[in-house]
Amino acid sequence: MPIRRIDSPLLHAFLRALTFVGLTESIFLRLVPAPNAAWSGTLAGRIHDNLHAAGRFTFMLAFFLVTITLVNVSSRMLRQRIWPDGANGFLAFCLVCLAALGVVAFAFGLGPTVAAGYTVMALVAALTLAMHEFARSGSAWVKAFVVSYCGALVCSAVAALARAAGDFPIIGGGDALLSEAAVTGGQVLFAGAGVMSFLAYFDFGASRGGTTGLAGLPLILGTVTGGGFAIACLLAPDRLALLGPHPSPVRVMFLASSLLLASMTVSSCLLRPDRRLVGYGLLMMLLAGFPLRVAYQHMMMALGMILAMAPPPVVVPEATFVSLEPVGGEATEARMGPSVH
Repeated sequence: MPIRRIDSPLLHAFLRALTFVGLTESIFLRLVPAPNAAWSGTLAGRIHDNLHAAGRFTFMLAFFLVTITLVNVSSRMLRQRIWPDGANGFLAFCLVCLAALGVVAFAFGLGPTVAAGYTVMALVAALTLAMHEFARSGSAWVKAFVVSYCGALVCSAVAALARAAGDFPIIGGGDALLSEAAVTGGQVLFAGAGVMSFLAYFDFGASRGGTTGLAGLPLILGTVTGGGFAIACLLAPDRLALLGPHPSPVRVMFLASSLLLASMTVSSCLLRPDRRLVGYGLLMMLLAGFPLRVAYQHMMMALGMILAMAPPPVVVPEATFVSLEPVGGEATEARMGPSVH
């Protein structure tokens, strides 16, 4: 019988490539500070320049891959009808619009009005997905994760709209204060979503010695990721510190702990074939980062939520043919669908 599902071999190939270039881009372009002119003549400065150039190149590759992946997912949604008809069509339309406007933003840039509309469209699509997942899931931890992450998205949208509103004189000078407050609150919610993802999706059975033989890998990767982030924030030179010079140790440890748990969750899901799509989705949401400032981040967020919150595969019964014997006539053939009880 045919199976209605969102994943396909082509989608998995796109996701594997996007994982590699997305990780490279997020580390060397967005996390590591831009090269400093004072270091330009030293060996460390040249290495930093080359890594930054690699980050810019992989950003372009990641932008291309996430665009075609969104188009692939939207076309598959229209063919397979993954969600109920109304929500399915609306989400597919939003994904195509995000991809198309993202290409326009990459090539020509967007004005503040169009950028605000883009932010609102991405937020509406995310909230639509979140409401469906909240109603469908029976896990309290999944619902807590959905609420935390969507709260962070709302804070990101408020910050973006507040920055865009600064171009209009009627708003005055309060936009900077509102944007800063929204980003601060969103960071707490985003880190909380990392903790909730661990409680909602981590495979505790596999971590105690599953059949994969890689039971300790999630803990190792999580420790390396969270510990590396904490070291790069607290012990790195001021010019290379990920959160700037002299960050609050409490803030760093909170974010590092959240990153550790989120990395463990992603790894444990990717190790299981039946949960691999959820793992890719959580990874794309993590790579989108916070706050969402450019079209690429919005597209990564939308792709991640689609993958992580897609309904499970549904077996579609095939239509059957039965022979009808009319009274006093020849046999005729009629097509009948599955019975509804």
